[in-house]
Amino acid sequence: MSEEGAQEGEQEAPPKKKSKLLLVFGLLLGLGGGGAAGALYLAPMIGERLATPETTEAEPETHEEEGEAGGGGGGDHEEAPDPGVVHLVDNLVVNPAGSNGCRFLLANVAFETRDASLDDQITAREFELRDGLLRVLGLKTVAELTDYAQRESIVAELAAAIEDV
Repeated sequence: MSEEGAQEGEQEAPPKKKSKLLLVFGLLLGLGGGGAAGALYLAPMIGERLATPETTEAEPETHEEEGEAGGGGGGDHEEAPDPGVVHLVDNLVVNPAGSNGCRFLLANVAFETRDASLDDQITAREFELRDGLLRVLGLKTVAELTDYAQRESIVAELAAAIEDV
């Protein structure tokens, strides 16, 4: 009987090692499968989004019309206009359309005015201004907000929104 008990104890030990081995093998297989899925499916999608802004580069400006290679020289130069007063509306927290509240954008918007009286009006109505800005930006998806090609149209929509205020 003592031999049978000893044999049973020895036979029980290998299944424990096998179960640990299967657990480790399963974890490694899961990690490897997850990494492969990420590399095959997610990497191309992320790569497309990262590569998109680089393809819309502006053409460099040339000064060939002046007949000079890079500047210098005299000539009639217009003076730069007075920059005016800049009013900053900062810390706008926007939940983009289609994100279901899972993503947000923290935006700062600056307005340049020519006179200080207009800046005072903007300061007095800043809450209405914030509401209009949040309304326009909240209607855009994350893809639209991050696309540099649409920047000018978004600026035009923001300008139209503040004109109403």
